[in-house]
Amino acid sequence: MIRESLGNLALRIWVAVLVAMPLAMVGIPIVYKQALGQKMVILSGLMVCGCFLAVNWALNILATFFVHRLGREAAVWERAGRTNEARRALELAMAVLDGWLPSPAVRKKLGFWLGARLARFVLSRRNPKRQDLQSVINYLRFCPGDRDAAKGLLRWCVSSGRCHQLDPDLFTLLASHYHDEQEIQIALAGIFLKSGRTDFTALGTYNKLLQSKGHQAEEIIIQLAHWFRQVHRIDELALAAFLAVVEKTSDSKLFIEPIIACLRQGKFLPHDLRRQAEKILEKIPEARSLVLSNNYQV
Repeated sequence: MIRESLGNLALRIWVAVLVAMPLAMVGIPIVYKQALGQKMVILSGLMVCGCFLAVNWALNILATFFVHRLGREAAVWERAGRTNEARRALELAMAVLDGWLPSPAVRKKLGFWLGARLARFVLSRRNPKRQDLQSVINYLRFCPGDRDAAKGLLRWCVSSGRCHQLDPDLFTLLASHYHDEQEIQIALAGIFLKSGRTDFTALGTYNKLLQSKGHQAEEIIIQLAHWFRQVHRIDELALAAFLAVVEKTSDSKLFIEPIIACLRQGKFLPHDLRRQAEKILEKIPEARSLVLSNNYQV
């Protein structure tokens, strides 16, 4: 990053000096009689600085023009179904962005714009390449607020089942950024569940999942309850998952023992949750005489 910034600065200084030299040769003799000694040095310095600002402005204008033109051209090719031409135009735009035409500040601004275009192009492909997905991941790291790109990436992860190939830190970032977005939280819960995550962010996402409604949410909740049962998790979150599925699945008897274990070992359970569990157990005759197995002993 520092090397690129220094190279960018050196290019601008070099071009500014080239532009300033002929201007100085023409302008200095004209003002020679009015500016003598040290004033000539100051005048020359101001001329170089002015040329530097003008060159910087001109190069940024050129970079912005080429990137926007190529990005719009890629969109036209994509709408026409010419994906190869669209990809080539986006690659040219990336080459301009990675060159020395834009300044670091303009490169960052253009990078967000082009990253959004590139993310939508990649996620609309049936089998995106790994390096293209990495570009989308890098874009979302710096711009997680792009809701459409985030949803598109999560939909691809769920449909392809290849979420393990992506950076788990990105999912953590999206979970924190979209903590009130139900659709994103449901998708993230499924991804966290497949990865077996039980960290703070994942548990918060599971909690959001239990408050969600819909067919997709119900399927993941059932998987979550079975997983909690397999790992013998006993806490408030596990009890909420067991209660959410015990009356909706044909394997309701599998959750009797975990529910009883949660009630016996959960000293600080919310009153409403405890009362709900007791009402469900009252409807099941086997629950009264059940002896907990060694897996649920303290």
